[in-house]
Amino acid sequence: MITPITSPLVAVSIQPTQREAVARAASPVAHVKFIDACELDSLLERHEAAVGFVVEVSVAKEAAFDAAICCAHRARPTTPIIAYVTDHEESAQLFVHAVRAGANHVALYGVIDLGGAVGDALAPSLKQPVCAEATHRALPWIPPLAHPVITYCAMNAQQRPTVSVTAEALRMSARSLYRLFHDLALPTPEATIGWCRLFVAAQMAALEKPIKEIATTLGFGSGSAFHDMLRRYAGLTSTALRDSSAVARLAQSYSSVVAASASSSELPKLG
Repeated sequence: MITPITSPLVAVSIQPTQREAVARAASPVAHVKFIDACELDSLLERHEAAVGFVVEVSVAKEAAFDAAICCAHRARPTTPIIAYVTDHEESAQLFVHAVRAGANHVALYGVIDLGGAVGDALAPSLKQPVCAEATHRALPWIPPLAHPVITYCAMNAQQRPTVSVTAEALRMSARSLYRLFHDLALPTPEATIGWCRLFVAAQMAALEKPIKEIATTLGFGSGSAFHDMLRRYAGLTSTALRDSSAVARLAQSYSSVVAASASSSELPKLG
């Protein structure tokens, strides 16, 4: 079945005998990329997109699953991590351990219950697949402490949230939001909201959506206004967005724009 999210659900250290069942459980909503625990660091270092992570937990490999969950959560704090257990007699203890390590969804009855857990974890992405795809492709290039803001702004790109609305949604003050982005050497929160709209626009362009539709959907006012903002923020034209790597390139530009203009006190402003 073709799913609306093309970024994979990354399954870490799944027993070979369990892989077919895991892929089948996730298939209605996501395709699965299987990796060994030793490959997780490399995947994260390559900035690969992931719609979520699935980790098999068991008494036999407690240290390994704990390390994998901690690593994934540290690198992608807003990306769902689903834990499922194979040693049912120890399930309660293992789930507590997994949640403490960073898992935020659990399949209470092993692979049998995994499909429901995947559906719950990815429900927001499935409701807004274009926004979600843009988010998943951008996050690997963004400092983890900024992930909650990027996720919120990209997933709500059509609503164009204000700084105060964003701060309230994330349960922090606007002043704290400004301080966070200053400390991370990232563009201002106002500019970040604009960049997140561009991330979603790039994903729509990669899907060959007309520029007029992109501008209307994301509230740019007109195609020319969208072109102007894209040029001012990223120095690009819309033709540069017509491939699957466009969001990643924009996210790299976003993360480096302050450092690149360190000699100037003026950051990009929202148009």
